[in-house]
Amino acid sequence: MAILSRLPGLTRQAGLLLLHNTLFCFAVFGVVDVLLNFYFVSIGYETEEIGWLQSLPRIGGLFASLPFAFLGNRLSIRRALVWSAVLMTLAQGLMLVYPTPFIIILSRALFGFFFGVNQIAITPATADSASSQHQTHIFAYLSATTNLSSSVGSFIGGYLPLWLVMLLPAWVIPTPGVPLEQSAWAYGVALLVATALTALCVVPLLWIREVSQAEAEPPHTSARREGTPWVRLCVLSLPMLFFGLTGGLTFPFYNLLFRTVYDAPDATVGAILSAGYFMMGLTPLMAPWVVRRMGRVSGLLIALGMAAVAFVGLSLAPTLWLAFGCFTLAVCLRNMTQVIFPPMLMGSVAAQWQGAASSVGFLAWNAGWFLSTAVGGSLQARFGYDFMMQVVAVGVLGCAAAVWWVYGRPQAPQTEAVERA
Repeated sequence: MAILSRLPGLTRQAGLLLLHNTLFCFAVFGVVDVLLNFYFVSIGYETEEIGWLQSLPRIGGLFASLPFAFLGNRLSIRRALVWSAVLMTLAQGLMLVYPTPFIIILSRALFGFFFGVNQIAITPATADSASSQHQTHIFAYLSATTNLSSSVGSFIGGYLPLWLVMLLPAWVIPTPGVPLEQSAWAYGVALLVATALTALCVVPLLWIREVSQAEAEPPHTSARREGTPWVRLCVLSLPMLFFGLTGGLTFPFYNLLFRTVYDAPDATVGAILSAGYFMMGLTPLMAPWVVRRMGRVSGLLIALGMAAVAFVGLSLAPTLWLAFGCFTLAVCLRNMTQVIFPPMLMGSVAAQWQGAASSVGFLAWNAGWFLSTAVGGSLQARFGYDFMMQVVAVGVLGCAAAVWWVYGRPQAPQTEAVERA
């Protein structure tokens, strides 16, 4: 605790939000992300169908973005975080208890809606938990906890079905022609365990204070009299559209990529994703140093350019270990966007517009993710994973171009001064 108290910008409010994020990401971005596609395969779904199922949460996210965009300043951020966490847990469990096609579709869409509410609310809550001088630090901590907890969850997720088969041999329902640890029963029970863990993320939110952006003092007094600048917010959020496009073609399919292309077993896939998430958790801690040395725009452009090269390497890698190296480098560098971009967006608008800005940014991210995931299964089936990764490289360069065009030109909007210590 003494070490945590010395971290720049860390407050009690920020600590509770980080604990919530850690528990959630351990269960959902860790265990569930490793096993969900395998579960869908075990109950009979093909790659193209899985692509559509993975796109459904983004449809829910799109619907969540709209009310927050118009009502964000009137809604309780604290209540939005608490109830979204509760309802995400219930939606996730629904498809495991009743795994019919209709219920799976409904469950994925509902999970996406409540996840959208959670992610929209957590951005202004995180920004509000620290002074402007420490916002890059706080978003770095948020990204670090996301990926470090996802790393541990991914590692455990790769082994969890096998452990359950060994622990509960009398309960196992085998699937003909596949190992017991790859049966629908093993994956389904492992996902139920992850859902129970997801419920724990609600607890830290019960002690956070309310975030009231409506009463925040804007940097310019005339801003109170102006209407919400929707066109400007859309332009400021443009990089998130490309960020979503590249994310939708990669994260829902990484586990299938390593299993299909390199014939890696579940435990190896879990370990690879775990190591990638672990490195993604460490690199954001470099973001404050990058921002001080290069500035937000230049630092982000360099990281995205290098990420594009790494994705090309992933598309060409002939061996599993070379693919692992390119994968780790690509996801780490691309992930710098999650640390550096939110303070850029929040610092470019008046305080009472930050909720709307967060909603529009999340809307752009969801739209990109939905479009790319919806076609990702068909793209993989027709052209292969190597072509998909090359498309992702182009999308990452598009994200970099959007960052420069919106924030890097001489006439770009001015953001608040970055921290110097």
